[in-house]
Amino acid sequence: MAEGIAKSASVAVPVDIVAPVTTHGIQMGDSENSLPVDIYRHFGLEWATPEKELNKVRDVYKWASENVEEFTLGNVMQKIRSLEMKLGIATNGLPLYDKLWNWVKMENSIGDMRKRQSAV
Repeated sequence: MAEGIAKSASVAVPVDIVAPVTTHGIQMGDSENSLPVDIYRHFGLEWATPEKELNKVRDVYKWASENVEEFTLGNVMQKIRSLEMKLGIATNGLPLYDKLWNWVKMENSIGDMRKRQSAV
């Protein structure tokens, strides 16, 4: 005859320990110049992308990171995507990040000029 478990017996439930998740996800490169893997995927970049092109993507990523209410990778990606929708598709065979980078550089230049103007 099989014995059952008493209703008052305690049962140990295994608890999974979850490591904290960073907002950046996996990053490529050194810590100062790293980009989340999701950014590489979004722009279709190869791991061996030339440094000059990566710097353009880093500038776009930095701009988006600084212009979100709460810094999370999702919010940064959404900011980049909304800029893409605003500017439209890239033309003349240029990659999309190149078009975004041009806009970001102009936006930064305008901001610098406004700061100088208000300082006078």
